[in-house]
Amino acid sequence: MTIDPNQTLVYVAVFVVGLILGAVLFSSGRKWRRKYEDERIRYDALKLEHQRLVDEYRPGTKIGDLDLRR
Repeated sequence: MTIDPNQTLVYVAVFVVGLILGAVLFSSGRKWRRKYEDERIRYDALKLEHQRLVDEYRPGTKIGDLDLRR
């Protein structure tokens, strides 16, 4: 099997395009990871707040009374 120079050029071009595309995608990965972590922290805080409100709730309590406690 002989390797044609045009075929070699295509392989090299695909390799270079893959490297460039990988570098572009990898550099933006940090941004999305940071946003994900921020969202995860926010979610955990909201979950704790919700659990605190659920634990604080007593049957028969009126919604107006709960709003006054805030």
